[in-house]
Amino acid sequence: MINPYQPLPVKILSVIQETPDTKIFRLKFLDSVKQKQFYFWQGQFAQVGLPGQGEAPFDISSNSHDSTAYFEVAIRQVGRLTQALHHLHKGDRLYVRAPLGKGWPSTDVLSQKNLLLVGGGCGFLALKSVIEEVDF
Repeated sequence: MINPYQPLPVKILSVIQETPDTKIFRLKFLDSVKQKQFYFWQGQFAQVGLPGQGEAPFDISSNSHDSTAYFEVAIRQVGRLTQALHHLHKGDRLYVRAPLGKGWPSTDVLSQKNLLLVGGGCGFLALKSVIEEVDF
């Protein structure tokens, strides 16, 4: 099991420009054993850091079923750290502490109820992992 309080190096597998100020970063732990051990619940987040720039929390926006191969975070450019992150490219490295937060109830529970999802921050992207998991 991964210690979520220990910063671990990750490699950027891809960067997708979603909107003029928001990018999706697909990340993979450099240690393949750590990647295979990585699992998160929908609604959890990651602290993403860049040496010399600091770190900040970002929602994990990918499907948890893909977590042994990669995970994604949506990053909106709003300050010094996010501006530095937006200058990174495929193959670059940064540090992540994850998964953090309680997350959502299991998808089995969510699938049996009427849901009203309200997102803040990056809006839909913060809810993307929940939407992909729940069988409507």
